[in-house]
Amino acid sequence: MRTEQTPIGLFSQEKQFLHVWIVVEMVKVFLNTVGSAGEGRVHVKISIKVQIPPRVSRGSILRVAGEGGAGPRGGPPGDLYVYLDVEEVEGI
Repeated sequence: MRTEQTPIGLFSQEKQFLHVWIVVEMVKVFLNTVGSAGEGRVHVKISIKVQIPPRVSRGSILRVAGEGGAGPRGGPPGDLYVYLDVEEVEGI
């Protein structure tokens, strides 16, 4: 937030943030239930689109529910955690 003194008092202005999306490329683990063992794991490279909320800072962690690897013994998939390294660009 930027604050300036004007003839009529203090004026504060906050930057407007646009919706930001990133594409996360990762290797996701799926359970392979084909065959007698049923516990085989398949590694597949996928990309997902993740929305970045306004006002995130360096070191922020986003949790994307249900986009993690396969759960043990046929359980639901875990969550994906995206660690952000944010750099502020002057003039934007």
